[in-house]
Amino acid sequence: MKALNLQRAVDMVMGRVACDTALVHARVVDVFGREILENRTVLVGEGRVLAVLADDECRDVQAGEIVDCQGQTLLPGLMDAHVHIESTMLTPPSFARAGRVLDETRAVAVPDNILHSVHVKELDSASLALPVPSGKARVIGLLPHSLCTKSLVREVRVDAKGNFDAAGNPGLCKIAVFERHKNLGLVGLGILEHYALEGRLLGGALATSISHDSHNIVVAGSSDRDMIAAVSRVVEMNGGIAIVQNGVCTADLPLPVAGLMSEESAEWVAHRLSAIEKAALGFAVSPDIDPVMTLSFMALCVIPELRVHTRGLFDVTDFSFVSVDAGEEQDKTPDRNTGGAQ
Repeated sequence: MKALNLQRAVDMVMGRVACDTALVHARVVDVFGREILENRTVLVGEGRVLAVLADDECRDVQAGEIVDCQGQTLLPGLMDAHVHIESTMLTPPSFARAGRVLDETRAVAVPDNILHSVHVKELDSASLALPVPSGKARVIGLLPHSLCTKSLVREVRVDAKGNFDAAGNPGLCKIAVFERHKNLGLVGLGILEHYALEGRLLGGALATSISHDSHNIVVAGSSDRDMIAAVSRVVEMNGGIAIVQNGVCTADLPLPVAGLMSEESAEWVAHRLSAIEKAALGFAVSPDIDPVMTLSFMALCVIPELRVHTRGLFDVTDFSFVSVDAGEEQDKTPDRNTGGAQ
């Protein structure tokens, strides 16, 4: 791809030189601002998208080709959408300059196996039993507006069998990761701090099949019953996001394409997602935490410090599995974040 002639690109945007293509009267999906932008003109030149402007900012647009997109939606291409920029060994600006459209993205029929990618063994609340016989638990401490976590140790209340009792520990909640690709029956468990408001119990459970990078089903809640019901709803939808309160699904978003995407319109998806976020804040999820996005990264076992894998709690700093029950081990080894003062 030839280098960008910056002066020529600026001239195209300013209207001093005709651009190659102008897409006018379009509805544009802004994936960064999470907005649907109406009545936009997209200027294309030098093999690149040069600008996205309001229609009234370029009434006398000059272009080799003008395409009327009235009533149609433009969105970023979905081909090769998952990229780690750092793997290219380029800076973000250099990477952006290297990008180009190779061809049109055409509608394709989604294979049946992609529409039925969720395979979970019969769900049972017994799979959520989390033994902490010492009453001292290793807890995932969430940080405001961050994907990183802290490895904490907290005194917790347990039931008569020595299992963590989420309902008896306001401010904490249970998290579980269900393997959903090969029906292996694996369930990893942990405890979250700061997902719920301090001193509050979650008034339900939230489950999602968007869970980087393996995209298993992640669920958080203060009630095993609601957690199982939320996971069941995600399975029933062949993937998606679901909120359950007192055994009733109060908001959901089906994502049947690989458990990650919808075949519905962008507006429909945005509306359902907005309802989920509103419902989550209504049952005591901390406003400093994105209720869905936070859970989506809780199983990505490369971001410090603690994560949950389908095989258990994972310490990213030591790159090893650890027990949720801190027990006597914690009495001997000071907590890396608190100096052992618990």
